[in-house]
Amino acid sequence: MRTRKIALALAGFVAYAALCDGALAALHVRFSSAVFGMLVLLGIFALRRKVDAPIDRAAHALLRWFALLFVPACVGAMQYGTLLARSWLGVTVTLVLSTLIGVAVAAGVGTLVHRRVRRC
Repeated sequence: MRTRKIALALAGFVAYAALCDGALAALHVRFSSAVFGMLVLLGIFALRRKVDAPIDRAAHALLRWFALLFVPACVGAMQYGTLLARSWLGVTVTLVLSTLIGVAVAAGVGTLVHRRVRRC
């Protein structure tokens, strides 16, 4: 029973992703459909001020297995080990800077959202 619910939720996520991809194609917009879909969901949840229980359960089920998404990156790192050994400094600087920029942007957005929510 639980497996069927999770399978249905995953099918819903895939259908939603296809819908977002189709919407962007129909609008002739060159944008990541995954990012577009997340922005639409954020907008819907912000307007409704709640997340439905089935979506919440499915998201938690996906997060439970989130580490598996890093397996391809690890395989790629092993496959290109010699290239990484030659370019380690550039890769390291890029990773550190992109992480710091990402954290700074996330903190800024979080602060703005927090201020806006407190006003409401």
